[in-house]
Amino acid sequence: MSTSSVSPALTASAIVAPVVGSGSHILRIDGYSATKGLGSGNHIASETFAAGGHRWCLRYYPDSFSHRNSSDSICIALYLAPADIDQVEAKFTISLLYQTGNRCRRTPIPPRRRSSTRPEHV
Repeated sequence: MSTSSVSPALTASAIVAPVVGSGSHILRIDGYSATKGLGSGNHIASETFAAGGHRWCLRYYPDSFSHRNSSDSICIALYLAPADIDQVEAKFTISLLYQTGNRCRRTPIPPRRRSSTRPEHV
């Protein structure tokens, strides 16, 4: 009897998640110093914008989001608008720029991912 060596078949597969959409939005704050003193927890909202198949807005908290944070800090929050969707997943990055357009040299904020209609505060 002759035996022959047969190599097992090599197979492969892939799972590719569909990309629903992407987008970007620029929020420009003119007169930053004049926005300070609004009070902790108070915000100024951007116009709504479309990105990734949904409508969003940014809320800018010039004196921080809560009393627990320093009044020297600011907060930018991404909100789903209108919030009538049960759940949506978004991956986003917020970058702060100087008036010259150069990125601030502080520690960069890493990309964030949310799977809820609750806002993400940065």
